[in-house]
Amino acid sequence: SRLETPLNARLFNTLGEGDQARQVWIYTATTGNAEKRQALQAQGARVVDMPGTGGKVDLSALLRDLGQREINELHVEAGHKLNGSWMREGLVDEWLLYLAPQWLGPGQGMANLPALTDLNSALKLTFHTVDRIGPDLRLLLRRADAPSFKA
Repeated sequence: SRLETPLNARLFNTLGEGDQARQVWIYTATTGNAEKRQALQAQGARVVDMPGTGGKVDLSALLRDLGQREINELHVEAGHKLNGSWMREGLVDEWLLYLAPQWLGPGQGMANLPALTDLNSALKLTFHTVDRIGPDLRLLLRRADAPSFKA
């Protein structure tokens, strides 16, 4: 949201599968920092201003923008704050989680969400697939109230 993407980030390696060029979009809440913006654009990124409240990117507007670009799937790998924002705004319909058989101790958690006052307030999910990947579990969960699409 503040143009903090490092200029040497691996995402600027623009060769994708089959040597097809991959486009990189960086959505920002800041309209300043012209020097960093130009440096990111020189790396091949498209910088899109999408300011929301509290100095954050407007996530709903971001999804609308991607839809207008005919992008219908977005994968987000984020920390607990951004994960919580996506979930609080009701913008996630599917979760892909990997569970390793290890205890790591106290941590940040997966999503910064307020405490529940009762179980009826919980977001209800369904297991779509559960697979073993080596010693880990791969869980694909979907919102229980999401429409079902058949391929």
